[in-house]
Amino acid sequence: MFSRLEFLGGMLAAAAAPAAGMRPALSPSAMVEDLRTFARVLQEIGAEPFRTSSREAFMAELARAEAVCAAPRTADEFYVALAGLSASLNDGHVSIDGWKSRAEHDDAGGGELPLRTVVDEDDALVVGDDLSDEGGVEPGSVVTRIEGHDAAHIVALAMRLRGGQTPALRRAFARILDAVYLTTGPHAAGQPYEVEIVDPAGSRRVRRFAAVTQAVRNERYAAKNPPLAPYADRGMIGHAAVCDYNACQDAAKFHEFLSAFFARARSGKARAVVVDIRRNGGGNSSVNDALFPFVSAKAYRQYGGMRVRSNDWLKREYGREKYIAYYGDKAWNAANGELVEYSFDPPRAPAAEPARFDGPSFLLIGPGTFSSAMACASAAKAYGLMQLAGEPTGEPVYSTGEVYELALPRTGFSAHMTTKVWLPPEPLPAGSGVIPDIVVPTTRADRRARRDPVLDAVLARVR
Repeated sequence: MFSRLEFLGGMLAAAAAPAAGMRPALSPSAMVEDLRTFARVLQEIGAEPFRTSSREAFMAELARAEAVCAAPRTADEFYVALAGLSASLNDGHVSIDGWKSRAEHDDAGGGELPLRTVVDEDDALVVGDDLSDEGGVEPGSVVTRIEGHDAAHIVALAMRLRGGQTPALRRAFARILDAVYLTTGPHAAGQPYEVEIVDPAGSRRVRRFAAVTQAVRNERYAAKNPPLAPYADRGMIGHAAVCDYNACQDAAKFHEFLSAFFARARSGKARAVVVDIRRNGGGNSSVNDALFPFVSAKAYRQYGGMRVRSNDWLKREYGREKYIAYYGDKAWNAANGELVEYSFDPPRAPAAEPARFDGPSFLLIGPGTFSSAMACASAAKAYGLMQLAGEPTGEPVYSTGEVYELALPRTGFSAHMTTKVWLPPEPLPAGSGVIPDIVVPTTRADRRARRDPVLDAVLARVR
């Protein structure tokens, strides 16, 4: 293993590869000013910016980033330092944008690695069961080297360019393509990538994949992976009616969908209903309120309250009306820097739904259950509205939100940072995601065989 300082130095060395022969474009004064602006505003407006990290570790990371930016750097090199600082907060809502050289590469028709991969539970770079764009690569194959570079180092870099509250969330958010670009250098469309792959049987071979433009890569992905609908009825599977809830959006349409889905479940004499939110990355939490009346008459609430930090920065930025709409009168009237906590209304029973289902209902969750979808899971868990199955959510029950975008003054980058902490509806373990009632992991072997052990476990219970 290597230290954090050694790793940051290695990241900068990797970032320097595509910039070889290029004159560094950013001055030390510009980079250091933006690093310090990011750190200062983050602490000024964040409710609890170090909830999933520590102030000491963050300040040490800031000092390291400033040290490596003491000499002129390219935009790629600075991005690595700035993104590493942002990711050290371990918050999936905090990120860096405005990496212009990378965007210009894509806009000019530059090439990308066509092989699509995911980071699995062992931190290996694995070809997913629905992600391969090139014939002859078996799902579940492990990528071990790209252009002669160890894939483990590429994964480590990818996971340190974007934070996440849990290891599972960091794997889900890993910036693989960015890490490949930084490590191997930009490729022109058609230029080959040499990739070493170990297939599921253990055979090792080297393949060459021609780089494709971002547009072609996206077209290939879309051909194999149609865009997810916000909600979709999968019909009867065994004795259960199954649907996907993939995005917390449009409460009216979601209610219309649920009315039809539960009516069909009742008419089809389903023994149970299953709602899958494993791919739901959030949206508007209020949309979840459409679901629960169909499965339970119990009183509930999605959040217990929220914490915000009263600050002059956002008061100046937003003005009184907008600031109060986001953070309330109490925060507006509080002193600069004061931490303000709101308690929400007690749990309430939902209105009766004509198509309410009286049998068992299951909510499938996993690392991809994030933000407002996590709130859906935490409410179901706290009040026993549905039985939860799968793996813990990627985001902890004490979640962050209300993202503010800060334009950094000197380098052209921008930062997204959170300004609220949402409190769980009832006391739940603070350091982890929502824990399912039925814990069922999905392994690399499951993905390779295209099995869904979570749904299988629920269907077995229904039988």
